[in-house]
Amino acid sequence: MTPGPDPVVSIVMPAFNRERFIAAAIDSVLAQTFTSWELLIVDDGSRDGTAAIADRYAERDASRIQVIRQPNSGVTVARNTAIRRARGRYIAFLDSDDLWVPDKLDRQVAAFKAHPDAAFIYTGYLLVDAEGRPIRTVRPESRWQGDIHRRLWLEDNEILGTTLMVAREMLARVGLFDEALRGAENLDVRLKLSKLGPVFFVDEVLYHYRKHPDALTSRPDLMDAEHVRLIDAHFGGGSLDASMRRLKRAALAKLHRARADRAFAVGHYRTALGAYLRGLGAGPLRSRVHALANAGRCLIGGPGNAALRRLKGRRV
Repeated sequence: MTPGPDPVVSIVMPAFNRERFIAAAIDSVLAQTFTSWELLIVDDGSRDGTAAIADRYAERDASRIQVIRQPNSGVTVARNTAIRRARGRYIAFLDSDDLWVPDKLDRQVAAFKAHPDAAFIYTGYLLVDAEGRPIRTVRPESRWQGDIHRRLWLEDNEILGTTLMVAREMLARVGLFDEALRGAENLDVRLKLSKLGPVFFVDEVLYHYRKHPDALTSRPDLMDAEHVRLIDAHFGGGSLDASMRRLKRAALAKLHRARADRAFAVGHYRTALGAYLRGLGAGPLRSRVHALANAGRCLIGGPGNAALRRLKGRRV
């Protein structure tokens, strides 16, 4: 097959054992109102019918759909494999169990025309369960645009990595996804990209994100370890100026506060107290006030907190 003109957008779709969902994901690409795209499906060593389904679509639309096979190496390696093959000016991401709204590409390409210096452009999304039933809608917040690099370290957000559209040249500048990270690689890329320029969003729900109970985010212990590695990778090596040292302390304090909140929620007050105290020293004032207040609640233990909840219930 002789390649045609380079597409405007290259779509990256890693796939591992997704025979139940991949056809719907590909159909949502075919339904796009913007048509200058290529779809790069990376079969990551699937052991079910995923590859066969992808092959059928590639046979029908060989000029735009390509199936790449690799031994099972994980989603991060699969994404990088596709990006290295991409010909488009922009890279868009779609997981093989998720869906796009038909004007998703149209809206983001238009946003890039309005903001050609954007580090990346993301969208709102609908969170659905494994059966596709709506759970909740997540819309972008105005404060998560522009220069957000420092805020990404200090505050929680609901930016979904797979809603991003990124200039391929920008991804090349940050070295693609870090294959040594597992679970924090999306945040790592956002942090690196946000140092290169402003971030913008399309304030529409253009992505349907399927939430699975086996997702890595359901293992907070693993995610914590990955975030420590992420902090070390970004702040380690060489001396740091005073501003970067403060930012590193604040990032670590945020991680301690998150651990403390989880322990507090299940009544592990001694563990929570230690983590809250480690998270007091840096970060936004409201976060430190929250940590201080909950540290005090840890000191009164289970009976004291039960009494506080009863008192609040009476007031309500």
